[in-house]
Amino acid sequence: MHLPKKYFFRSLIAVSVFLLASLHTSAQELGYGFRAGIDFPSYSLSDGFSATSTVNFQVGAFVDVPLAGDFLSLQPGLSLQGKGGADGDWFFLSLEPNDPVLDEFKQNTMWLDIPVNLIGKLQMPMGGFVFAGVGPYLGFGLSGKNKLGDTPLSGSAGDQVFQFGKDNSLRGLDCGVNFSLGYQLPLGIHLMGGYGLGLADLTPTGNELGYSYTQKNRVWSIAVGYAL
Repeated sequence: MHLPKKYFFRSLIAVSVFLLASLHTSAQELGYGFRAGIDFPSYSLSDGFSATSTVNFQVGAFVDVPLAGDFLSLQPGLSLQGKGGADGDWFFLSLEPNDPVLDEFKQNTMWLDIPVNLIGKLQMPMGGFVFAGVGPYLGFGLSGKNKLGDTPLSGSAGDQVFQFGKDNSLRGLDCGVNFSLGYQLPLGIHLMGGYGLGLADLTPTGNELGYSYTQKNRVWSIAVGYAL
């Protein structure tokens, strides 16, 4: 799924209006929080290609807008999300399992995500609550780096920094759905596991290298946060 520019701007405006409408709620009712954690990103690829997960990080903040007392809330937010993938058969257009360059390859990307999650809360007798969330996100690519390693096929290329949307690099606009499950202590500290299901095709722009597959973000994560 490619996102033309007109849909990009429409989505940005829609998200901005939605966030402003949410913040119109009385400031006395709003909650605030932040979280940081570890991401285990990979890619979903077509045409027989595959990717393994790598390790990255996330950090972000959110606003908690109550919708139904202590049981349901809306959480718009902003987060820096490290994504990417390893074992780059898709990058080198190679399905040869013994190709040594694939073992050395990692792609790390950094995104600014705007999630809007609906959070259900189950209050616990001993205090705190279990929560589960689902909602859409819009992501903007900030930076990317390919680690090529030092192999007979790649030489000593090292790291290659790239910009989204340029020189056959990844497309810089993502969208998808987030899922989360966690527990918050009475003091506001919470532990959360999450999964990000990217829906946008990030396949590099241009066809000089013959890219024909689809490439979508997939991210498992573990995070610790604090809610005020």
